[in-house]
Amino acid sequence: MVLTAAERSKRYRDRLKLNANKYQELKEKDRQRKIRKQASMTKQEKEQYRENHRNAQERHQKKVKTTVMNGMPPK
Repeated sequence: MVLTAAERSKRYRDRLKLNANKYQELKEKDRQRKIRKQASMTKQEKEQYRENHRNAQERHQKKVKTTVMNGMPPK
């Protein structure tokens, strides 16, 4: 059976979580990558990032609210 990219990624993350040290290392590496990225952003890029993030949060909250109102349990 051929796996999709999403399935392969999920399996990789599941295997990674079994090794606590490696998982923590990966999380720290990603955290440092994000810090470097944000430090190199211009003021305009930071504002655009914040605006996009704010919009994504609003969309998610609306989605959760509608699923709860429809009686569907959240995933």
